[in-house]
Amino acid sequence: MPRARAGHRRRRRAQPHGRAAAGAPQRPVLVAAARGPPLAVRRLVRRRLGRRGRAAAHAGARRAARARPRGRRAGPRRRRRPERRRAGAALLRPRVPRRTGHRGAAAPELALAQAYRLSSWREAGDALNYRRFFDVTSLVAVRVEDPVVFTATHALLLALHGHGEVDGFRIDHPDGLADPGGYLERLAAATGDAWVVVEKILEGEERLPEAWRCSGTTGYDALLRVQQVMTPADDTGTLDRLWASVAPEAADLEDVVLESKRLVVDDVQAAEVDRLMRLVRRVVPDVDAGAARRALEALLVSMDRYRAYVVPGRGVDPEQAAVVESAAERARGVLAPSDHDALDLVVRLVLDREVPEAALDSGRLADDFRVRFQQTCGPVMAKGIEDTAFYRWFRLAGANEVGGHPEVLSAGVEEFHTWCERQQAEWPTSMTTLTTHDTKRSEDTRARLMVLAEDAPGWASWLETARELAAPHRTERVDAPTEYLVWQTLVGTWPVSGARLEEYLLKAVREAKVHTAWVDGDTGYEDEVVAFARALGRDLAVHEHLDAWTVPHDAAVRANILGQKLVQLTMPGVPDVYQGCEIGMLSLVDPDNRRPVDWSDRRERLARVDDDEPCFDLDDDKMRLTSLALRLRREHPSAFVGPESTYTPVAVGSAHALAFARGDADGARSVTLVTRGAGRLADAGGFGDATLEVPAGEWVEVLSGRPVDGGGPVPLADLLADRPVALLVRPEAEVAPEPAPEPPVEGAEESGEGHPS
Repeated sequence: MPRARAGHRRRRRAQPHGRAAAGAPQRPVLVAAARGPPLAVRRLVRRRLGRRGRAAAHAGARRAARARPRGRRAGPRRRRRPERRRAGAALLRPRVPRRTGHRGAAAPELALAQAYRLSSWREAGDALNYRRFFDVTSLVAVRVEDPVVFTATHALLLALHGHGEVDGFRIDHPDGLADPGGYLERLAAATGDAWVVVEKILEGEERLPEAWRCSGTTGYDALLRVQQVMTPADDTGTLDRLWASVAPEAADLEDVVLESKRLVVDDVQAAEVDRLMRLVRRVVPDVDAGAARRALEALLVSMDRYRAYVVPGRGVDPEQAAVVESAAERARGVLAPSDHDALDLVVRLVLDREVPEAALDSGRLADDFRVRFQQTCGPVMAKGIEDTAFYRWFRLAGANEVGGHPEVLSAGVEEFHTWCERQQAEWPTSMTTLTTHDTKRSEDTRARLMVLAEDAPGWASWLETARELAAPHRTERVDAPTEYLVWQTLVGTWPVSGARLEEYLLKAVREAKVHTAWVDGDTGYEDEVVAFARALGRDLAVHEHLDAWTVPHDAAVRANILGQKLVQLTMPGVPDVYQGCEIGMLSLVDPDNRRPVDWSDRRERLARVDDDEPCFDLDDDKMRLTSLALRLRREHPSAFVGPESTYTPVAVGSAHALAFARGDADGARSVTLVTRGAGRLADAGGFGDATLEVPAGEWVEVLSGRPVDGGGPVPLADLLADRPVALLVRPEAEVAPEPAPEPPVEGAEESGEGHPS
C-alpha cells in the first residue's frame, strides 16, 4: 500500500484552549493567525496599512505582551495615535464580524475581545470547533435547518424565483445538511415545488430516497451508466496486469480506498472527529475514550456510502439502520475484540437506540452526535475516495470520476436499459450530465481513454515503447505510478500545453498525498515530476509516438464522443451541457476545466448548423448533434419529460450497437442509435448483416436528413454509413433550424477549448 508522507501522520490530539473541564463551553476557533501580532493581523497590516500603520500595530502588539492581571487597568488610558486606531479597526473588517464597544483598540486587543479566538491555520486539524465545508476552513457552515437561518440565506434566491428569473435549483452536497429531506421539504414549500436536483453521490446500488421532495440528482449516476455502456470490456485482463506491474503495492482498489479514508479520518477530518468524541464523552462520561475513538474512526472508514439518513425525533428507517449495521460489521473486522463493546455503543448512539449508561438529560447531546456523525461521513468519503484514492489508483484514469466505480469498467446493453427504465419510472426529470465543474476529466478526455480498454494489448505495446523513449528524461524520484498517469494524461489530452500538464500533475501528486502534499510538500519531488513532463513535451520523438497512438484511434474516439453525447441528450432525464462542451473539450480537473470558452467559434459553428452546411471536423459534428437533439426535445417535450413519456429498448443485431426509442401516448417519436467499440467493430469487418428494428412509419435521420422506412429491419451499415450515430425522428417531429443564440453573460462559469481541427 502507498504510505502517506510524514507530514500526514497521526496528529497530537490537542485539548481545546481555555477549556476548564471536558465539555465546557468554548469560543469558536477562527483559524487564521499565530502568536505575537496574530498571523492574520500581520498579513493584513502588511497589505493594507503601509509603513506607519505597520509600526503602530506592532507597537500595540508589544504592549499587549506585557503581563497584567485580567480585569485590572494598567493605569490612565493614554491617547492612541490615529495609525494605531486604523490598525485595530482594520483587523477583522474584511472577513469576519467584529464585536462592538472597542473603538480605537489596537489590533491584538481587538482580537482578544472577540467571541472567537484567532489561531494559526496549522491548528485546524486539532483545535477547530465549528463546522466547515469538507476541509475548507474559510467556508463556515450555517444551520440552515433553523427556519430563521433558512429564510435569511434563501431570501434572494426565493425572490429571484418568485420573479421568474430562476426556474430551478441545483443543490450541491445535500449530505452536508443536518436533515437533507427536511431541507428539500422546506425549499419545495417555499418555491411551489420548483425543479430541484441534488448533487447526491449514489454508491453501488444505492437509491435516492423516495421521500425526498426533488426531481432527482445532478447526473453523476447517469454519467456512470453512459460511460460504462460505452466502454468495451478488457477481456484480456491487460489493464489489470499493467497496473499490477506499475504499482504492485496498490493493485487492489479496496485496500487503497480504506488506507485513504483512514488518512482523511486521522488527519484531514481530525477536528470533526474530535468534536464527535467530545459529544460521546458528554453523553457517556465513563466511556473508555481510547476505545470509543478507535471504534468511531473505524465506523467512519467502513461506511460504503456518503451517509445514512437518521433524523432525531423520528423513527429509524430499517433500510437506513441496515446501512450503519453493515458498516459496523466491516469495522468489527478491523478492530480488536476489546474495542467491540465501544463499537456497539457508537452504533447505538448513531441509530438512536437505548444507551443505559448515558448521563441524565443528555438526549440533546446524543441527537447532536447523531447528526454530526452523518455530516462527517460525506467528507470522509469525498476526500478519501475522489480526492485521495482516485489519485493513487488509476488502472484506467478515465474511470476515476465523481460517483464512479473504476473497478467496473464496462456494462452491458441490457444493464443500461434496465437502469434507464427504472429511471424513467421513478425519476423521469432527474438531471443527466457528462461534464461538470467538478468532473476529474471532461467527457471527451474520458472518451479518448475508453480506447485504452478497447485496445488494451495495443496500449501495452505502445506504453513499452513510450517508457523507452522516456528513459533519458526519467530521474530516480519519478515513480512508476506517476509516470503511468503522465502517459494516460497525454493520450487523453494530446496536444496539451506544458503549462496545463504541469498544473494538473502538481495537483494530482499533491492530492495523492504519497510523495508530497498541499501542506509541507516535497518541492524536490515535485520539481522532478514537472521536469520529466516538460522534457517529454519537448521531445519530438515522444510527439511522434503520441501521434502514432491518437491518429489510428481517431475513428474509435469519434464514435465514443458522439455516441455518449447522443445517449446523454436523449435518455431519460433533463440533459445538462456544461459550457463549452457543445463542441469537443479535452480538459482535466479544475482549474483546467474552467478556462475561458471561445464563444465566437461556437457561434460560427452553430450558424453552419442553421444553414445546413456540411461538417468539417469533429467539433462541427458534435455541435450539430447537440443542437438538433436539444431542439427535438424542446419541440416535443411530451416524448422526453412529459407524464406519458416512454423509454423503450430497440432490438439491434449487433453487440456493437445500442438503440432505444423515446415517445408518448401516440407511440415512438425518436430512435437513438449509437456505435459501441468502433475499433473492434472495424477489426471484425463492420456490421455485416446486422439490422435495427425500426418502428412502423416514415422516419427521417435528423443528422443527415435521409429518409428511413420503418416497420421492419434496416441494415445498421446503411443507417451508420456517414456517422457512428443516428437520430431517427418521425417527419411530424422534425425540428426547424433557428437563429444562433446570444452570447452568454460575461463572467459565467467557464470551461476549456475544443478539439484541434
